Amino acid sequence: MPTDYVIFVVVLLAVLGAGLLRVGLMNLKSEPPEDARKGRLYIALGIAFGIAAVLILVLRVVKIGG
Repeated sequence: MPTDYVIFVVVLLAVLGAGLLRVGLMNLKSEPPEDARKGRLYIALGIAFGIAAVLILVLRVVKIGG
């Protein structure tokens, strides 16, 4: 996989993760506590996308270094 595509995927995952995290936080702020399930789901997805972006970067660096 060429480096340009890896960078594009990492940036895409990071942007999507940040957006989902922001939407989740805004949803938690505006919804009553008993209806906060959707906000927590968005936050979890945002964190998962962020972790995926970091994991791809780490694996790419390990592959290049090793």
